[in-house]
Formats: sequence, structure tokens, C-alpha cells
Amino acid sequence: MKDHLTILNVRRGWRELLDKNQVNWVVVPVDSALANTLAVVDEWKVVHQDDSAVIFARTKPWPAK
Repeated sequence: MKDHLTILNVRRGWRELLDKNQVNWVVVPVDSALANTLAVVDEWKVVHQDDSAVIFARTKPWPAK
């Protein structure tokens, strides 16, 4: 839960946690700190957005395990 909140609130280490867990997709509320941050980070792109949520995908995804 601590890691989830660190990522969602874009606290120190959020990017490292996404990388460590090889996260390729993120679904978050439109108005969240993470959505606002990922929208301006080159490594992520919006693949879908509606009034309540936005889905981001890595531009260079981690390989499947």
C-alpha cells in the first residue's frame, strides 16, 4: 500500500517503483497527481481517457516475462 501511495501521489521514488515492478500500464483518475505527471513524461503516452480515468502505456514497454 505504501508503494501504491508513493506512486499515485508522485512522491520521491515513484519512478523507480514503476521501473522495479516493470509496470507497462497505468490506470488512474484524470485529476490525480500521477496523471498530470505522466502526461508530460516522454516515457508514457495516453492510450485512453474519459471523464473519470486515463490509461497510460510505456512508450518502450518492458518485455513480457
